[in-house]
Amino acid sequence: MRALLKEYGYQWMLDEWLTHGIDEDRMDCLIETILRRGYYHKHFPIQVSQPFKEARRLTTKHVLNDMADYLAPSDFSRIILISDQYHWSVVTRIDSQYLHFFDSNGRKRSHRTSYSLRADASRYQLYPGAIYFVEREF
Repeated sequence: MRALLKEYGYQWMLDEWLTHGIDEDRMDCLIETILRRGYYHKHFPIQVSQPFKEARRLTTKHVLNDMADYLAPSDFSRIILISDQYHWSVVTRIDSQYLHFFDSNGRKRSHRTSYSLRADASRYQLYPGAIYFVEREF
């Protein structure tokens, strides 16, 4: 946590994080500087990708199915970091009905139907550029 706060503070004002949250560009920068370089990359190597960032003609069903397929191996080496309009969450598993979370907000699971790529179409909006597939290398 200290590394995250320190790196964020180098780039931006910390009070902006507290009042406005972290947008996709800032998250990209933090992932690049903290997880893909230096100490953490050397000791805890991971692969991070954004499979939907540049994709066209996406559907919510396609995105959720691809996310579920990515998390299907149950060896706990993969997670998905997502942002909706409220905050960032870590998805650990997706089944036919629910997304399951490790979430600082206390949310354990949400219905798949609660998510949409379209604004105001459901409770949570998915942003294609704010979906990160993260895999730990062993």
